[in-house]
Amino acid sequence: MIPNDILEVFETVINPLLADHGGCVYPLDYQDGVVTVRMGGACRGCLSLDATVNNYIKKELQNRCHKNK
Repeated sequence: MIPNDILEVFETVINPLLADHGGCVYPLDYQDGVVTVRMGGACRGCLSLDATVNNYIKKELQNRCHKNK
């Protein structure tokens, strides 16, 4: 089960930005502090996928969610 604060960040921060570029991301699982995601739309084959995950999604989650999860 994915905590509500993580889902909220995906719904209100991450996906609206990715939607501007034709993409989206789906949180699939949360375990031991790791969120597993599936990229969709234009993000699926994008060459910037790794940068988006590591430099944007990961940082947004770390900054906006409780660090003790």
